[in-house]
Amino acid sequence: VDTVAAAAQWIEQKEGVAPLITVTGANIRADGDEKGLLERARLDARPILLLFGTGWGFTASFVESADFRLGPILSHAHDGYNHLSVRSAVAIYGDRLARSL
Repeated sequence: VDTVAAAAQWIEQKEGVAPLITVTGANIRADGDEKGLLERARLDARPILLLFGTGWGFTASFVESADFRLGPILSHAHDGYNHLSVRSAVAIYGDRLARSL
């Protein structure tokens, strides 16, 4: 699909409820972690549409309009490094979300 709105509409048609639009990226201030995201999705009984920002990120208005903001993946060394390739972030969050189910 060409837009986030079209993706959300497609999910709503398939699932019968609008998805929880979730964004993440290196510069996102988090509403919570992956366990918080899954809990919110369970409480709201909504599927998750998870969008990953690139090095350029999302517009501020788009981030603000999201239903949930998932924080960046940080280094265990706590050295402030948080810039991964999108492919790596997808793999890490995919694993974390699957383990939290």
